[in-house]
Amino acid sequence: MLRTLNRQLHTLGNAVMRRLSGGVDFLLFCLRTFALLLERRVYHPIVLENIIRQLYFTAFQPLPVFALYTGILSLSLVGIIVSLSGSYGLENYRLSLIGGFLMAELLPFMSALFVALRSGSAINTEMALMVLTRENQALEANGVEVAVFEWLPRLFGVSLSVVVLTLFADILAALAGYLVLYDWRFGHWQSYLGELAAAFDPIQLVLVVVKAVLFGMWIVLIPIHTGQGAHSLPLVPVMVLKGMMRVFLALLMTEVVLLLLSYL
Repeated sequence: MLRTLNRQLHTLGNAVMRRLSGGVDFLLFCLRTFALLLERRVYHPIVLENIIRQLYFTAFQPLPVFALYTGILSLSLVGIIVSLSGSYGLENYRLSLIGGFLMAELLPFMSALFVALRSGSAINTEMALMVLTRENQALEANGVEVAVFEWLPRLFGVSLSVVVLTLFADILAALAGYLVLYDWRFGHWQSYLGELAAAFDPIQLVLVVVKAVLFGMWIVLIPIHTGQGAHSLPLVPVMVLKGMMRVFLALLMTEVVLLLLSYL
C-alpha cells in the first residue's frame, strides 16, 4: 500500500512539475513576443499589410453571421431581463442589467468565443503544420522572421478584431434594449441613450476594451505556443484540442479575475 501511495505521489509530482514547466515556458514565450515590439524592424509595411488582412478575415468577413448570432442572443436576453425585472418589481434596474451584465460582461466573452472557435483553431492548426512541414525553417533561411511576419500580425489583427466585434455586439445589444423596452416605437432615442449612459459606468467601457484585448491575445498566443509542440501529423488534432481547451480556460480565468477586480 505504501509503495502504491509513493507511486501515486511520484506521478502527481511529475504532472505538477510538467504543468509548472509548461507555464514558465509559455510566460517566457509571451515575454519574447512582446519584446519584439521594441524593435524597429517590426514596424514594416508588410507587417501592417498582414495585420489588415488578418483583421479583415477575422472581424469583417464573418460579420453577417456574427451580427445574426449576436442579434438573436441580445434580443432573447434583453427580453428575459425585461420580463424578469418586471415580475420582481426591479424595473429601475433593467438598464443596469443590460449595460452592466449583457454589454460589459457576457457579450465580450461570447465575442471572444466566436473568434476563438473560428480563428483560434485555424491558427493552432496552421502553426502546427508549419512546424511539421519545416516551413518555419524555410522562412528563416530566406531571411523572413516568423515571429515578426507571422505571429505579430495575427496577434494585432485578432486582438483588434475582438475589440471591434465586442463594440459591434454592444451596439446591437443597445439597439435590442431599445426595441424591447419601447415596443419598437421610435422617437425615444435621446432619453434611452441618456439612461443607458447613466447606468453604464464609464470605467466599465475601459474594462470592456481591456478585456477584449486580453481575450484576443490569448486566442493567438496560446495556439501559436501549443502548435510549436506538434511532432507528428497524427498529433495535430490533439494539439488543436489541447490549445483550444487552454484558450477557453484562459478566457474564463480572465473574465473571473476582471469580475473580482470590478466588484470587490
